[in-house]
Amino acid sequence: MKYPLIQLTKAYYEALNTAVLPVYDGFAPEDSPDNYIVITDKVITPMTQDTGNFIECVLTFDINTKTKSFGFKGQNTYVNQFTQLINPDTILTMTDFTMDNQVIEDIQPLPALGGSENHYRTIIRVRAYLTEK
Repeated sequence: MKYPLIQLTKAYYEALNTAVLPVYDGFAPEDSPDNYIVITDKVITPMTQDTGNFIECVLTFDINTKTKSFGFKGQNTYVNQFTQLINPDTILTMTDFTMDNQVIEDIQPLPALGGSENHYRTIIRVRAYLTEK
């Protein structure tokens, strides 16, 4: 079985980076812009069947926005753009894997962090099902 997370992370990066926000893997650097996405947790579950190797992958996306204004309006715009791109109708392409399906498991807005700027975060968990080519 091949390791799918390298290609799957790259596919999500390519889908989201220019269309929604900059995407970082693991953490955002200190000089990152005010609005960005971090792919945080990644879990894979390999499943071998007679017809081939199937992999279930769960990725967590952390959408971050910083603003001097109050409210989730800006954050909600980015979450909406994310869900328009990443949904069961979207099939991402990879060299060694075929995406069979993907679903958004949950969307969790977190309380705003205060300070000189308001920092809003929304956690989105996506479950993707892949078949090794």
